[in-house]
Amino acid sequence: MKKFIAIVMSLVMVMSLTVAVSADDPVLKEGDIEFTVETDWWEMHDMKGVIFDSAEDLANMSKIVFTTSSSGVIISYSSVEVVDESKNGHWQQTPEAITEFTIDCSDILLEETTDTDGNVSPYIYVCASTTAGTKVSVHYVVYGKEAAAEAPAETTDTTGTAEAPAASETSEAPAEPAAAPDTGIALAVVPAIIAMAAAAFAKKH
Repeated sequence: MKKFIAIVMSLVMVMSLTVAVSADDPVLKEGDIEFTVETDWWEMHDMKGVIFDSAEDLANMSKIVFTTSSSGVIISYSSVEVVDESKNGHWQQTPEAITEFTIDCSDILLEETTDTDGNVSPYIYVCASTTAGTKVSVHYVVYGKEAAAEAPAETTDTTGTAEAPAASETSEAPAEPAAAPDTGIALAVVPAIIAMAAAAFAKKH
């Protein structure tokens, strides 16, 4: 009997729960970067004009996800964190070849800064560190920031102080507001009925 009551009460609590649904950031663009390595050691491919065109574009992005099955691929980008002071800082890269890597766009330096190697921020590079002739393919997905709810537009009176409309004997009374749906009441009553039935059943047994 105690087990039965416990099960019923658990069902009541589950039915009373509210479920929160959260949406992921929207996908702005995705595509593939494909090239054949020309040098034997380090080859940099600038993603400006591919993933982004300006600092304003990056400011509207939340993250960029790179995936690759190619060997020797490293992602490098301008970072707000000073990593190497000898190069005027402002760069970050994956420590080793990656199969998947995510750049948090809030970490990308948007202010134009040139380091001692001549790299101008903001920048993102797909770097191939492998032998010449290797074919490289990297898939990228760019996510945007979740759009904020738009506030209702305010209306302005361009004619000065407006006069109130003259009252009329034939004017109709304002319509009564529509009755609110009773779905919420039903959802609240159903668990209560189940709980009462369980209590009555427990008393009989």
